[in-house]
Amino acid sequence: MKCSNCGYEQNEGKFCGKCGAPMPVADGASHETETTENHEKLLPEKQDTVQHANSRQESDERKEVVSENQTAHLEQQTGQKQPTYEESIASSRTSPDAIEKVKHTSKAFWTYFTHHFKRPSDIFQSGDKQFKNGLISVLLLIVLLSITAYLLMRDLYAATYYPQTWGAPDFDVPSYAAGSVFALMIILTAMVIALILITLKILGVSLNFKTIVSIFGAHTVFINVVACIALLLVLVKANSLGTIFFITAITMLITSMPLYLISNLLTKYAKTFDAYYGYLLYLIFAAIAFAIYFLVVADSIFGNILDSINRY
Repeated sequence: MKCSNCGYEQNEGKFCGKCGAPMPVADGASHETETTENHEKLLPEKQDTVQHANSRQESDERKEVVSENQTAHLEQQTGQKQPTYEESIASSRTSPDAIEKVKHTSKAFWTYFTHHFKRPSDIFQSGDKQFKNGLISVLLLIVLLSITAYLLMRDLYAATYYPQTWGAPDFDVPSYAAGSVFALMIILTAMVIALILITLKILGVSLNFKTIVSIFGAHTVFINVVACIALLLVLVKANSLGTIFFITAITMLITSMPLYLISNLLTKYAKTFDAYYGYLLYLIFAAIAFAIYFLVVADSIFGNILDSINRY
């Protein structure tokens, strides 16, 4: 190697033995030095990456062990097998399907509702094909009438004991009152359907339960609208008008609509008896059944509710 400062030549060393200036480095040695330095710089980074991966793997393993221990403890307490992670994922994937099913059912019912509001008698051509929508319509009517009856009962109690206002005061109605009113409406609706079936059976028309519910449900569409108006009026404290619409809905449910269905079905299917006798027979059965219903069942339940409010 030759010193670039003084020209002195020597075999090795980083500095000139004569003037002390740095000696030039050969190309191979320079490349080797740079490679070594780069390797030394990258080595800690690789080590950090490996350590981070190992640490993450150990953390995941600890979480998995903890999760397994918690699952085993929960299964021991409840006595039921808990779903695995894969099963939970599979279950979560089905939720959009359930939402889509609800949307489809709602859309189909709305189409059914609007069509039979305009032309309820078209259901006579469908038979039991609209059983699902008919059942939904019946249940909707029960809910609307139950809520309206409950609010009217509450406001009637308030007006009786707080005559200065026609509205509910700040008191707690028994929690079972709403359920009792709902049960009464279910019983009332079931009685109407049963009386229609019995009347038709006696007069020689044998239609299955699904067909009757389908026809009955389609003709409750208009009553649903009346019941909805009654509920809205009661909610805005127009209780007098709300009561009129509520009584109208109940009257249509237990008299005019069943009589129309019986007359229509007897005219279409009966070969022995005239529809007039179905009209009379239903009125007789209904008078007996609803007298028992209102005088015994409804009076007893409403009496217990009001007694519990008075004790409160």
